[in-house]
Amino acid sequence: MKTEEQEYGFVVVKEHYTKEEIHEIQCFCFEREIAERERNRIQNEIDPEYNEWRVGIESFVEIAK
Repeated sequence: MKTEEQEYGFVVVKEHYTKEEIHEIQCFCFEREIAERERNRIQNEIDPEYNEWRVGIESFVEIAK
């Protein structure tokens, strides 16, 4: 009997502080370190002062095959 392997990853998401309906996936990463690096890079590009946007990581997203 073949068992399916479950794979997980991290999704980097851009969110607006006051407009909750704005929730945009920026990228997907297999490793947390890469996701953190991308989160920091994107945050610094769009809003380094955190005035309007925040970029977060949704962790352990199951990959559907």
